[in-house]
Amino acid sequence: MCRDQITVTLRSDDVQDAANNQNDVPTILVPFTATLPLRKGISHTPSGGQAIDEATRSALLMAIARSRAWVDTIVKDPATDIGTIAKRENLAERHVRFLAPLAYLSPRIIEAIAGGRAPADLTVTRLARNLPTVWADQEKQLGFA
Repeated sequence: MCRDQITVTLRSDDVQDAANNQNDVPTILVPFTATLPLRKGISHTPSGGQAIDEATRSALLMAIARSRAWVDTIVKDPATDIGTIAKRENLAERHVRFLAPLAYLSPRIIEAIAGGRAPADLTVTRLARNLPTVWADQEKQLGFA
């Protein structure tokens, strides 16, 4: 076993029958250079194991709370629409429309975010983009299922 090459031994039924001697088996040596430093034990963990950082967690919870407030305002006052909210919040109407579906986010996802158990790569944009309406589908799409 060498650290600077990989040895590939070719075997098939025909080769084994024809060559009873181990030295007659075709072998390929492939040069190899490790790109990661050598470490003992586990050097990498799955990305799902990393928790969300505090700044991202706060940004996600703030976006969810704002979208819930916007939807509540629209439900309570039918004269209010997305355009009115956008003007009041000094935001682009497109931005308000993009974030509004967060008001209907799965409680399981919200609990994971609030508890700091959401994936590290979860962002407001990833959360809001193409969000399904069914909670189970949301959880599956975002990796909570």
